[in-house]
Amino acid sequence: MEVTETIQRLEDHEGDHKADRSTVFASGFQEEVTGVAAGVLPFGSDVFVTVYPDLWRFTDKDGDGSADVRQSVHRGFGVHAAFDGHDLHGLTVGPEGKIYFTVGDNGFSIKSADGPDLHYPNTGGVLRMNADGSQLEVFAYGLRNVQEIAFD
Repeated sequence: MEVTETIQRLEDHEGDHKADRSTVFASGFQEEVTGVAAGVLPFGSDVFVTVYPDLWRFTDKDGDGSADVRQSVHRGFGVHAAFDGHDLHGLTVGPEGKIYFTVGDNGFSIKSADGPDLHYPNTGGVLRMNADGSQLEVFAYGLRNVQEIAFD
């Protein structure tokens, strides 16, 4: 049996606040090192999803409810074994419009295309980036397993 995470798109066509249609938006997360899908953030025409070892961006260009474009925005999360659930989480938009997300103490080692490499193999933290994936940076580190963050 092949195990995969699946991102479902739920729709309410009747207006009764109950989903009456479900479409597979994205699936196929089946690498040996793949973790659980622990964060989903619709943002403009994109949907960001956290599934170790990647932060993904999906786009439904033809409007059929399923992602046509699948891009790993950043790869290198979960560089060592730790407790289950110490994955990527907490996708949210900060007050300045950047996308924030959290990573557990499985650590990360990211080769950045437009900035310094981020090598934090033994700690968790909070990261942020522009909506296009650029300017990835560590906002906070030294954390064990941050789940969700909020701005007040």
